[in-house]
Amino acid sequence: MATNQTVATNQKADTYKGPSPFMKFMNSKRVVPYVFVSPFIISFLILTVYPAIRGIIMSFQSVLPGQVEFIGLQNYERVFNPVFYKALMNTTIYVILTVTILTILPILFAVILDSKLVKLKTLFRASLFMPTLASTIVAGMIFRLMFGETDTAAANQFLNWLGDEFS
Repeated sequence: MATNQTVATNQKADTYKGPSPFMKFMNSKRVVPYVFVSPFIISFLILTVYPAIRGIIMSFQSVLPGQVEFIGLQNYERVFNPVFYKALMNTTIYVILTVTILTILPILFAVILDSKLVKLKTLFRASLFMPTLASTIVAGMIFRLMFGETDTAAANQFLNWLGDEFS
């Protein structure tokens, strides 16, 4: 009886031929990176590229409920008017000023604060960091008022209103 089981086990071992060619291909060093990146690529195509292409196609159409009509460049003719150019100029000025103020000035402040010429460095650094701390402190105070240990805390009052089984 034991010999029959041994023969059957040996026959199963003889029939296993290793991974299939597809699995060898999927586990190869050339394919694995694409397998890992494919969820991003698929979602990028579905959520970004497809809507962008549809938007470009729709820009050449008149889309009304129940009817779609190809109108060519008429939508673009309506857009390029004096108001568009004024908005474009305002946006350009805004971008230039924002980039200048939010990029170049902080770098200059950092260089000045790091130089040996400035006295009271810690005072200036603390004054620049204080607005960041203020929002965190205010958020902590609000959460403490809402979820504190006292009976006047908003969450505790709500639980007391629900009844004894919830508090």
